[in-house]
Amino acid sequence: MKATIIGQDYLIVIEKQNKEFAAIERGIRLETLLIDGETGSKLDKRVILETGNNIDNPDGIDFEYLPKRRRGWMDIKDIQIRLSPFALSQIESFGRFGTRYDGSNMIDIYNELPKRY
Repeated sequence: MKATIIGQDYLIVIEKQNKEFAAIERGIRLETLLIDGETGSKLDKRVILETGNNIDNPDGIDFEYLPKRRRGWMDIKDIQIRLSPFALSQIESFGRFGTRYDGSNMIDIYNELPKRY
């Protein structure tokens, strides 16, 4: 899995070729370090991707910064993204799926690296 932040938008890639997609379908949690899309450097923030049934967002993607009690970006250690079965099926069927968080920022999840990256 590769997770990149570009501005405040997230691009997550779950590779079908190396069986990551099959792992997330089986309920295995995936983790990786977040990459700064402008510099290419790894940040000290872990992205956790997992599936779940009790997703609050109607799009089927829940997003949460951890720990919950934090003062700002520097205090964030983990970025947790949970996918419903619906969201996972959209990624599998169409190659990508996404949602907005905090009103205008995007989370896009692909099953292979988009051609522009």
